[in-house]
Amino acid sequence: MSQVNMIAVLLLLMVAVLPAIAESQCKVSEFRVQRNFDIARFQGRWFIHKKFTQSPLLQDSFTNREHIYTKGAGEDLAALSFGRCHDGSCQFEHGKLKQPSPTGSNAAKLGYQPSSPSDPVLKYWVIDTDYESYALIYGCNQIKQSTGKCMKAYSWILERTRQSSLSQEIRRRINRKINGLCLKPNDFEVVSQTGERCRQCDPSTWTVQPNFDLDRYLGLWHEMVFKPRVVFPRELAFNDYLNVYTILPNGTIAVRIVRSDPALDDKCFITDDRQTWERTDEPGKFIFFDSPDRTVFTGDDYFVIETDYTGISFVLGCVKEPDTPDGECVRIRGSVWSRKPYFTSTEFIRLKVLFDQYCLDEQEYYITTHNKICPREPNGKEQVEVCVLYDKPDVCLRGL
Repeated sequence: MSQVNMIAVLLLLMVAVLPAIAESQCKVSEFRVQRNFDIARFQGRWFIHKKFTQSPLLQDSFTNREHIYTKGAGEDLAALSFGRCHDGSCQFEHGKLKQPSPTGSNAAKLGYQPSSPSDPVLKYWVIDTDYESYALIYGCNQIKQSTGKCMKAYSWILERTRQSSLSQEIRRRINRKINGLCLKPNDFEVVSQTGERCRQCDPSTWTVQPNFDLDRYLGLWHEMVFKPRVVFPRELAFNDYLNVYTILPNGTIAVRIVRSDPALDDKCFITDDRQTWERTDEPGKFIFFDSPDRTVFTGDDYFVIETDYTGISFVLGCVKEPDTPDGECVRIRGSVWSRKPYFTSTEFIRLKVLFDQYCLDEQEYYITTHNKICPREPNGKEQVEVCVLYDKPDVCLRGL
């Protein structure tokens, strides 16, 4: 065989073999994800700067797209996704990033579970990230069984900052990773991050904990910080403040309050089941009354914005006044609760994100100190006075 013929044969073989090689390289099962993935470091706020999708489920025209991931007591991350629609309105969606394999080589292969448990879990693989500036996310809705190749892929380039600031070196690295996913960097669309961000400053945009479970929420919570209904000197704020929630036979949620009073030598007091919550049609939204007969204050909103039930609870409410139109929010009150009398570093990061998302000024919040344990029953070992609400307004109403 002549040299020319041999070259021709080799070229024919290459033409036949290269597609097979390309097919094998595009097997989703062989795509590499972030090594030694740390889900706690991944939490926080991410801005979507570029996107690619072949999936009709994920087609959208949102601008100012953001994801907020916060870690609770378990391995999963609570997820809040939102962006601005073409008509200028903002859309918010709650979900959860589930981690089937917390350790090992598949730790970065997450799954996104929408707020409705009946919706399918979407693949959410962290292909590459440095946690501090960028992350490349990949998923696939449909895999061709005969080849293992993805037929409906989607991918996002996330950044920690709203204005893209990645170095050329990082951009080249991301492009190499995209090529390794059998995608093309030029096929990614830019997601605009100009204009006003979608934050939930207005109470009408507040969303509560998805699938709120009252039974899991009952029990003891320590107040950690709070924004009072009426401003008063911080040095008069109660210490060691905690609430115990129980359900009365009529279905109302009763609140037992335990605290110590710095104005009275840190003496402990119990307000026994005087405050109440009334349920609304939406789980997680309650009407808060400071007296069982509703004679003191009108009912304020009490919304459990976010909770993991075993760690912390982030609560907001609207103050209502008798002389204002029905439903009008006069001012915002808020509080953060913990199952223990302290925050973990992970919880602290989570709260920073929430304060920003809901446009809250940390300086307006009072800190509740926890230095002692007050008995939770009137017959406790320490001398405890049961505070009968409104008989001693100087003691009972302070800080409400």
